[in-house]
Amino acid sequence: MLTPPRATWRLEPLPAEDEQIATAARSILLSQSPLRLPKGTGSKYEHLNTWIAALEEAGVLVMATSGGRVAPAEMRAFSLYYDVLPVIMVNGSDAARGRLFSLLHEYAHLLLHTGGLCDTVTDTKATDPDRMLEARCNAIAAATLMPREQVLSSPQVIGRQTEPASWDYQSLRDAASVFGVSAETFARRLLTLGRIDQAFYQARRVEFVEAYFRDEGQTTTGGNWYRNTARDLGKGFVRRIADAHQRRVIDSYTAATFLNVKVDQIARLAEMATISESA
Repeated sequence: MLTPPRATWRLEPLPAEDEQIATAARSILLSQSPLRLPKGTGSKYEHLNTWIAALEEAGVLVMATSGGRVAPAEMRAFSLYYDVLPVIMVNGSDAARGRLFSLLHEYAHLLLHTGGLCDTVTDTKATDPDRMLEARCNAIAAATLMPREQVLSSPQVIGRQTEPASWDYQSLRDAASVFGVSAETFARRLLTLGRIDQAFYQARRVEFVEAYFRDEGQTTTGGNWYRNTARDLGKGFVRRIADAHQRRVIDSYTAATFLNVKVDQIARLAEMATISESA
């Protein structure tokens, strides 16, 4: 028989404050993850894969659109809320740092028992209910990835406490890399924590976003087909189907149908779905 998926991604009861939600979410996910966040900066894929593995272990199905099919400007991510095995779909064309933030944004939707199409709204004074929800999910995602204490104790943040306008793209990128996020996302967190002001953020945001896209760009449609397919289907899903096939819970035809591959491709696809820190 197939092992029922876990549902330890939930927070019950849900804390009242968003920072408390983020702290609890970070704790429960990372305590279950088979991978560990890198010490120091690590690679952007180490951060992304640690959080994906954590969500999969907690009972969330994480999938990706095929690279090149959908532009990030059209869709960053979306989520589907279910009591058992909710779904998060990220854009396979997006850069790793963008996927990471979208992933946690959608997880925030699940914690709030909503699903959504990711809209990384930046207006803190939004009054429309939908945009207010998106802004709230952004805040929870940011606090989960960048805990208040860790940000405020960062040497770069301490060193610029009396000169907040001295932040430039390079210094923001260096400080952000410890958390696996973009310079603009880190700047946004600094704004929330009162380490830069709204005028500075608004004046420099476009510059930071443009520099991010120059640095990161979009992923290409090339690369290893098996690796990309495992990513798109969701490594957790591939592992479950491959495990059921290996234990003869399902036959080869059924496994190949679920994975949309040929029977002789199942083993290689399963190999690419193993838990790994690399891309």
